[in-house]
Amino acid sequence: MTPRTVITGDAAVTGVPFVVTNTGNGSEAFALSATTNQAAATVTGYAIDRDGNGAYDAAVDTLLSGAVLPAIGAGVQQRVLVLVAAAGVAGDDVTVTTSVRATTGTGAPGTTFAGQGDGGGDAVVGTTGAAASAEALLVRAVAAPTLVKAQSVAAPDGSARAIRGATITYTLTAHFFGATPAAVIADPVPAGTRYRAGSLRLDGGALGDAGSFDGSTVRVALGDIAAAGDRVITFQTTIQ
Repeated sequence: MTPRTVITGDAAVTGVPFVVTNTGNGSEAFALSATTNQAAATVTGYAIDRDGNGAYDAAVDTLLSGAVLPAIGAGVQQRVLVLVAAAGVAGDDVTVTTSVRATTGTGAPGTTFAGQGDGGGDAVVGTTGAAASAEALLVRAVAAPTLVKAQSVAAPDGSARAIRGATITYTLTAHFFGATPAAVIADPVPAGTRYRAGSLRLDGGALGDAGSFDGSTVRVALGDIAAAGDRVITFQTTIQ
C-alpha cells in the first residue's frame, strides 16, 4: 500500500515521510532527490524527522543541507521528510517519488570503490545497487459538507401565517467543498404537516417522489459529487 499524507491546506510546506535504511555492512551517507507528478507541487527541501511523527515541525526537525542524509550505521533506519509546497494544488492527488543513493557510489552488485569503505577498505555494492526509490501520496483534506435549511410560508389568505392549510416550502442547500462519494440528503417531514406530492425539486428540476419520499422522509441520493459546489433541494408540505 502506498503511504498517504494529508495536505493541511494552509501550511507553507507539508512533510512527506519516508524511511531510509542502510542495508550495507558499513556506515554510509545518502543523497536524496524527489519529484512530484504536478508542476504546482514543488519539492522545497528535506529534513530528518527527529520526533518520528511523520509531520514537519521547523522547531524540532533538522533541515538537510544539500539534500544529503549524513552517514548512518549498518542496519540503521532514519526517518526523513520530503518537504513539498502543495497547499494550492487542485485536481488529482499528488504523487511524491523519492530516490536515495549511497554517496560513495552506485552500480551493479559487486562494483568496487577502492579505499572508500569503513577504515579505508574497499566499498563493495550489494544486491540493492546502493540505490532505491519509493512513492507516497499527498491527499488534500476536504472539509465536511454543510447543509442549510430555510423555509417560507404561504397561507390561503395570502399571508405568511402558519395556519391550517398553509403551504410551507423548504429549501435545503448542500455545499460540498470537494469530491464526495455517495452523497445523500435526508430530511423528515415535520409533524403536523403533510408532504405535497410532486413538489420535490433538485436544482430546480422536478424529481419524482418514487425512491425519494418514503411516506415520512425526503431522501435524495445525489451519488458521487465530483467537485466543490452546491446542490439545492426544495419540497413543500401543507399544515394540517
